[in-house]
Amino acid sequence: MTVNLETTRRTLPAPMLDRSSYSIFSVIKQAIGKDLTRFSIPVVWNEPLSFLQRVAECLEYSTLLDQAVVADTIVERFHLITAFVISTLSAHLERMSKPFNPLLGETYELNMKGNAQFHYVAEQVCHHPPVTAVHVNGQNWTLSANIEPKIKFHGTNVVAVSEGRWVFRVKKNSSLSRSSSQASFQSCNDEEEQSDNEIEDEYTWKTPTVIVHNVLFGRLWCEFQGQVDIRHLQSKQRSLVTIKPHSWFASQSTKTAELFKYTGFIYDGKWGGPFFLTELN
Repeated sequence: MTVNLETTRRTLPAPMLDRSSYSIFSVIKQAIGKDLTRFSIPVVWNEPLSFLQRVAECLEYSTLLDQAVVADTIVERFHLITAFVISTLSAHLERMSKPFNPLLGETYELNMKGNAQFHYVAEQVCHHPPVTAVHVNGQNWTLSANIEPKIKFHGTNVVAVSEGRWVFRVKKNSSLSRSSSQASFQSCNDEEEQSDNEIEDEYTWKTPTVIVHNVLFGRLWCEFQGQVDIRHLQSKQRSLVTIKPHSWFASQSTKTAELFKYTGFIYDGKWGGPFFLTELN
């Protein structure tokens, strides 16, 4: 079979198997309250991707980070970084398949060219508990993460909590002029280890909790819950995004409309110091 790598693939080369004859309850009925990463799930519930590849999808809107590097103000930079963090959740919408667990020491590398230039490298550094290390080198920025998912089954739903953190670093040699948005791009292979004096700004956050509903009966659907707290490590400035939970008493159409709704603010809450509050749209 010939595959044209110049075009975007719209369909998989093989159809998805019918899951109607498979009962996931027979597999996870003994896993109530336990960590699901230690239980084997029938392959019919997997998608043809490794978890390392699935994480790379978070960079679909990496151009937001390119824009954040050359932002004119700290508030604008926070807006763009927050938009990127929220955009990483879009890949989970209506996507109920599970990626394959990587082998210990497995790596995945993605080198993007064009408008969105970055070099992505991920490695499975621990098998039990599963820990994935990620490093991305972009245009005058780097993005690193240690992803440590904790997945538990609670009778009717599955809850996934990420214990790891993401860290976004802006390099000092980045220009604040928008005309320099196509700054020099270096491969991770050529990049030397960064020292503290090479970093201008650092931002860190955690992935919100994911809940998959109707695992046993009904239509599978997922939602995010909690707050996303993006912190600027060089100051007390923060961006807080609250993810609105669904209502059990709302109609199905209302639930669908309210899913993935976010409200948030950027603020500096230093006592006795300057204070600004900007609503995120």
